[in-house]
Amino acid sequence: MKKALKQLLDDLDKVFEEHQEVGDTDVKQRMYDAVHDGFIVPLPGYTLPEEFGMFSEEGEQLVRAALGSFLAHPEVSEASTLLKTPKARLAAFQDNSIKSSGGMYYDEFFGYAKEP
Repeated sequence: MKKALKQLLDDLDKVFEEHQEVGDTDVKQRMYDAVHDGFIVPLPGYTLPEEFGMFSEEGEQLVRAALGSFLAHPEVSEASTLLKTPKARLAAFQDNSIKSSGGMYYDEFFGYAKEP
């Protein structure tokens, strides 16, 4: 799970370089909702939304690609099986030991959730 989370944060770092709105509250909430519905409390047949509140189509595509890669990552699939509760999956996602190459932690892109 750590490698998958690091890759997601690195991907979002790259998005942030050209599309700073990825750090906006609305975008953070939409990205968190995608992780929530795709991993923390997975919905059957879940698919990522087309829009995350980015200012351009390019930004939308980059965010969607980053989240899609994360949700499809083998470590995330394994964690979905091994971590039996939403609380455990949330804890794995909110791992403060992982930061992006640019020094960003998960909460800078997703905020912090107390309960799944």
